[in-house]
Amino acid sequence: FNETDLNMSHSYIKAIDMAADSSYSEFGIAANMLPLHISLLHPPLYRVYLLKWLYQFGRAAKDKLRYSEVQVPREEVKTYQLYLKAVERIKYTFFIWDSSFLISLINDINFFYKISIINLEEILMLKQEIIGLLDTIRYYADYGKFDSTGNKVEVYISILNFDTSYSYLLGDNISISMSSAYSLGAFTSQEKDSCEEMKQWIMGLKKSSVLISGASEREKIRFFNEQREILEKRLIIEEDYL
Repeated sequence: FNETDLNMSHSYIKAIDMAADSSYSEFGIAANMLPLHISLLHPPLYRVYLLKWLYQFGRAAKDKLRYSEVQVPREEVKTYQLYLKAVERIKYTFFIWDSSFLISLINDINFFYKISIINLEEILMLKQEIIGLLDTIRYYADYGKFDSTGNKVEVYISILNFDTSYSYLLGDNISISMSSAYSLGAFTSQEKDSCEEMKQWIMGLKKSSVLISGASEREKIRFFNEQREILEKRLIIEEDYL
């Protein structure tokens, strides 16, 4: 990222901090890919999204791209650490995931493996990271809060698919709505009416979604067993070709 990108990121973090200082704050996220907060908790998976962005829109020659060479700059790491701390100060956060989010991630990894941008050792490492990701989601589903602040977190799984990722942020004197552009970045509006419209749309998604936070143990076990089966069946490993 260049200096302009970092300045925009710092402005966004400042807005999150302003919302967090409110008497009440709310962050709603409907995502067809891993939300930024979750992907940053699993840097190897975040690097897959960076790789995808470089492959689609970067200037580097595609035949020279390698997952091993995709690194997050130190300054960007510091910025995202600030982002994580800011988000966890929000009073209420909820994630609604497209039910096919894991399939999309696995398909990306498989594609880069097939064209030798990701190697066998790396794909096995990413498999373990996805297992860790499911453990993270399970933790939020079980405890429903951020450890660092105790603020409320809810996890929903949408039965319906949606075409991109959307979010809104509300505080006493701040309203921000966002829709993702490609795999990184977002179109952002600070208009109160736009934020309210985005909130209503995302809240409507809850009607076609399953809340797995606080759900019965049987429901949670079923969901996470399904995700592990998807991982085992869909992720390519060398043995598939032997």
